[in-house]
Amino acid sequence: MSKILIVGGAGFIGFSLATELSKNKKNKIVLLDNLSRGKADHDFIKLTKKKNIKFVKKNLLNNININEYNFDYIFQFAAIVGVKNVYKDPFAVLKNNVKIHLNAINFARKQRNLKKFIFSSTSEVFIGTLEKKKLKFPTSENETIILNKISNPRTSYMLSKIYCESLLIQSNLNYLILRPHNIFGPRMGYDHVIPEIIIKILSLNQNSKLEIQNFSHKRAFCYIDDAIKQIKILTYNKECKNKIINIGSGKEIKILDLIYRIVKLMKRRDIKFKLINNKNRSPKRRVPNLTRNKYFTNLRKRTNLNIALKKTLNWYKFN
Repeated sequence: MSKILIVGGAGFIGFSLATELSKNKKNKIVLLDNLSRGKADHDFIKLTKKKNIKFVKKNLLNNININEYNFDYIFQFAAIVGVKNVYKDPFAVLKNNVKIHLNAINFARKQRNLKKFIFSSTSEVFIGTLEKKKLKFPTSENETIILNKISNPRTSYMLSKIYCESLLIQSNLNYLILRPHNIFGPRMGYDHVIPEIIIKILSLNQNSKLEIQNFSHKRAFCYIDDAIKQIKILTYNKECKNKIINIGSGKEIKILDLIYRIVKLMKRRDIKFKLINNKNRSPKRRVPNLTRNKYFTNLRKRTNLNIALKKTLNWYKFN
């Protein structure tokens, strides 16, 4: 039996992790969220009706003050994310992400028998290294971090995550820092590559043209079920503490090839493509080195991409 707190438990990864961990009926799981990003939708309400799940709605910018203590594991998965949000208010990103994280650390330090504090960071920490053309692929956890221009609004997100990593490392807690790489699946919101493509295609009339930006870019997409398996094993592995570990898949695909797959799965052969020049500074490539991950998880197989895309597509069709 484990007593588990998930800060940001209504979000994409937090919800999926809670769903998996709740299968062990001996686990007692508390979900903490302010629902500013995560949604109390049908799936979430169904999850919270489980006997071993408790949902506490709280403003995460305030000190964590709940009538629950003595947690074995604390997951800190709450943050302001998304390129649109980052460009809209970079000051809020810096301030709020750090404040949420500090509140979670301060609460964690009050626990008597905390085994591990797990923090979800980001692959975005290497955006400056990539800009300087110093980044190696696949990218390991030990690559040198170079700051991008701090006046660039997008830098606010990576700065907040790097600072949060450092705060946790210096906190004297047993920690595990995760760096997810392009995790996707049902219920992930609408501000990500795959959902955006699906929604665009669903809205297109017959013989319409689909505009494609960043068509030559490459990503290593990882289905949410695979990511949760990795996180679960890393969490319970007693040897895996005070580590930074990539989460994801090592298999890359071009954005254009990804779109072809989605169009084929949706049976939209009428769609024509219009390739346009890139309008943003999205990273041209993102793929993690999973050597450290595989050492601790011993996981090699991944969900077939077409199967994962079909499951994701079906969810967005009916939600």
